[in-house]
Amino acid sequence: MLFNHESPLRGNRFVTEKTIREAVATSRGVHKTLLLGLAYKADGDDDRESPSYILIEKLEAKGARVEYHDPYLPAIRKTREHSHLAGRKSVPIDSSCDMVLISTAHGPFKTHDFSGLKVPLVGTRNCVVSSKRPRLYFQA
Repeated sequence: MLFNHESPLRGNRFVTEKTIREAVATSRGVHKTLLLGLAYKADGDDDRESPSYILIEKLEAKGARVEYHDPYLPAIRKTREHSHLAGRKSVPIDSSCDMVLISTAHGPFKTHDFSGLKVPLVGTRNCVVSSKRPRLYFQA
């Protein structure tokens, strides 16, 4: 029987590990990553148990400097598991980073035109329509 990545029978780190592998393979020496979306679910501000925090930690452990953009979470709140990330603030979406990684499928990301982005965009939620993707687009 085959299971997709959303199955509860998969480990809770399956998507996270796959995303890190794809991001590292895509980046080839990335120093600054912009993560899009911190919330656990799209179009909300509930960040409890969000895999985005694990993505930040794993990318930073591999040497990346990670910033984030989330229209629903302007600043990272203190949590038990990730208190060291508290206080970081959401930054604008632009090409001042070396790679952009979509972690949460917020509505604004679905309508955002990424086609002018000059850096790789790694999607994990398949939320960017083909006509709005940059030339360097990868699906994790």
